[in-house]
Amino acid sequence: MRILVLNDYASGGGAEVVVDDEARLLREAGHVVRVLSGEDCGGPPGPIGYVHNRRACRAVRRAIADLDPDVVHAHNVYHVLSPAVLGTVAAIRDASEAAGRGRRPRLVMTAHDFHLVCPNSGCCSFPRGGRRIEDPADWHRWSPAMALRAMRTRWDHRSAWRSWAKLLQHAWSHRVRRLRTAPDVIACPGAAAAARLRAGGVEAVVLPNPFVPAGDRPSAPPAARSARLVFAGRVEPEKGLVELLRIWPANRGLDVYGDGSARAEAEAEAQRRGIADRVRFHGAVPRAAVVDAVAASAALVMASRSPESAPVVLLEALATGTPVVVPDLGGMAEAVAETGAGRTFTPDDAASLARAVAEATAMRVDRDDPRVADALRRRDESSHLAGLLALYRGH
Repeated sequence: MRILVLNDYASGGGAEVVVDDEARLLREAGHVVRVLSGEDCGGPPGPIGYVHNRRACRAVRRAIADLDPDVVHAHNVYHVLSPAVLGTVAAIRDASEAAGRGRRPRLVMTAHDFHLVCPNSGCCSFPRGGRRIEDPADWHRWSPAMALRAMRTRWDHRSAWRSWAKLLQHAWSHRVRRLRTAPDVIACPGAAAAARLRAGGVEAVVLPNPFVPAGDRPSAPPAARSARLVFAGRVEPEKGLVELLRIWPANRGLDVYGDGSARAEAEAEAQRRGIADRVRFHGAVPRAAVVDAVAASAALVMASRSPESAPVVLLEALATGTPVVVPDLGGMAEAVAETGAGRTFTPDDAASLARAVAEATAMRVDRDDPRVADALRRRDESSHLAGLLALYRGH
C-alpha cells in the first residue's frame, strides 16, 4: 500500500510523534510512506494562505501524481497547510471515481484536537481575558444568528486579529466549503474527544495513539522515588503551567521539563509565590531524559486548560508505574478513569490540587494491574497498526 501523510510540521509536539511512529510502523510492515509537511510547501503562509494555502494544494497535487497513493492520511492541517488540502484530495478522489478508476485515494483524517467543530483547536473561547471551554453542540447548527455570535466571540487569547483569522478559516473551510465532510473516515485518539466531535456534528471513530515506550524501565515503588513531581510538555499558555503555579502546594517540589513562550511568566509566578526554590526549570530535553525523570518522580502532573484528547507523556508515566495528577478534563480525566492510576483536580482550585497531589503521590501504580495493562496493550504497536490498516482499507 502507498500512503501519503499530510501534517503541518515535521517535528514539534505530540501529533508529530504520532506521525513519526505511524510512518515507521507502516514502513516496517512493507508499505510505502511519504510524509509531506509545511516545510515542503514553502513554510508558514501569509494571512490568505492561512485560510486557503494554494502552494500547499499544488504540492499535494504533485505528491499524489508522483506517488499515486492508495491512501492520503491527514493529521494537523490548520497552521500551515490549511484545510484547503482536504478539498484538493477529495476532488482528485472524486474525479477518479467519476472516471471509473475507483474511489481513490481514500482520505483518512486523524483529529488530534477540535478544529473541525470549533475555530479554536482547544475548543475554548476567551471572554474578557478569561477562558471558557465551549460545547460543540452549541455551535452545531450554523445560521446567520450563530455566525454573528461567533464574530462577537474571542477565539484566540493573543489578539483580535488572530481570533478573526481562526474564525475565518473555520467558517470558510468547514461551514461554507464543508471540508470536514471530505474525509472518508475521521479518527481521534480517545472516546471523550470522539464524543465532543460528534456533539459538533462530526462522526468519528476511536483509534488510540500508538504507544512506543522510550526504553524498558522498571517500576519503582513509592519509597524509592523522589518526593518531587514532574511537569513535562510545551510551556505554552494552553498547557496551564502559570495557572498551576498560582495554586501549587508550597511544600511540594516540582521539576518542569519543556520550554515555550510562557516560561518567563511561569518563572515570575514562582518568584511571586515565594516557591522559586522548589520549582526547577530544566528547559527542553530529549524525550528519553524526560521519561527517566518521570519514572523517578513521585507523580506526573498536567495542567492543560483545554480537554486534550490523549497526551503521549501520560502514557509514558503509566508505562513506568508513575501515578498522574491531571485536570478533570477530556482525555486526561478519561485516562485516570480508565486505569485508576492517578487523581484528577478541579482547575484553579488549590484545595482540590493539594488533595490530588497528596493522594496520587501515596499511590503505587502496578503496570500488571489489569486496567493499566489493558490500556497499554490497546495502544501497543501491533494493535495500532491493525486498527490503522483497517481504516485504510475501509473495514
